[in-house]
Amino acid sequence: MAALELIVEGHSWTRFRAAKVVKRIGSAAGGFDLTLDDRWEPGAPHLPFRGHAPVTVKVAGETVITGLMDRVEPEYDKDGYKVRVTGRDRSGQLVDCSAPVKPGEWIDATLDAIARELAAPFGVTVRVETDLGAPFKKFTIKTGETVMAALSRACRHRGVLLMPDGLGNILLTTAGAGGRAERLVGGVNIFAAKGVFDESQRFSSYTVMGQDDAVGWADVSAHASVQGVATDPAVRLHRPWIDVAEVKGNADDLTRTARTQAAIAAGRARQAEITVKSWTQSDGRTWWPNRTAYVDDGYLRLAEDLLIEGVSLEVEGDRETATLTVVHPDAWRIAVLPERESEGLGW
Repeated sequence: MAALELIVEGHSWTRFRAAKVVKRIGSAAGGFDLTLDDRWEPGAPHLPFRGHAPVTVKVAGETVITGLMDRVEPEYDKDGYKVRVTGRDRSGQLVDCSAPVKPGEWIDATLDAIARELAAPFGVTVRVETDLGAPFKKFTIKTGETVMAALSRACRHRGVLLMPDGLGNILLTTAGAGGRAERLVGGVNIFAAKGVFDESQRFSSYTVMGQDDAVGWADVSAHASVQGVATDPAVRLHRPWIDVAEVKGNADDLTRTARTQAAIAAGRARQAEITVKSWTQSDGRTWWPNRTAYVDDGYLRLAEDLLIEGVSLEVEGDRETATLTVVHPDAWRIAVLPERESEGLGW
């Protein structure tokens, strides 16, 4: 069994009645839910109850959560004492807290520069794993908007994913940038599996309509309405989907958006939950999201590279499992939105 360790203000706990550690793509912070004996031997310290106490969670010596304790539930009865603690990565504060109104606006700033300025007051740093594209002509915070909402909005305009790094900070990345995980094979290292193949949100054609951003003395009617179209040949029914873009863009922009929407829908239509018996791979690495694994499972009719979207590490008693949610990598493509020229991005 992989060693699980909770460190709170310098004190270490390694015995748990139940434990769950969750990491996901698209989530700003990983989380933990641990139940432990408050005292299992004479002289052992009590768990601190201080609100927002700093915590570290390690699996097999690898740090998977660096953050704060959000909630503590001490309990006792005739059979003994126990305490349940839950918390998140430090980057979870970006989800809860509002973005500052000052400066509130950036001109010709890169995505990482904006992210670093917004995250710095919370002690969160920003790591970059992908090309971030051109600087923003103008980016504006909406009053009352959370830091993570603002960052997620900015990331959508550059086709970038945002996720925690396990050390309390955030990554600006793309799907699959975490590298490869070991092969997952039915009857070998897969303990249980469940497939979900849902075609209800998949369409035969995708049309994105908008208004061209052309200027000058050209015929206005030629630019009043433009559109981009993509098809999904795997959908044989007549199932059209039409969307109106929130911002201006030319036909090429809208066509790229339509194609991306088609790819995302196809990717999300097929996913599986795969359970393995260890929190670590055969090389000792902890299972981690945003890695690609080849899944070979005849019962689920899967034999392809899939992206690990989420990881749930759980233990109850002596049983340890890791549940991996896997999807096609296209499920985490980002439909890049064009910028607004006149208003910035603060809509």
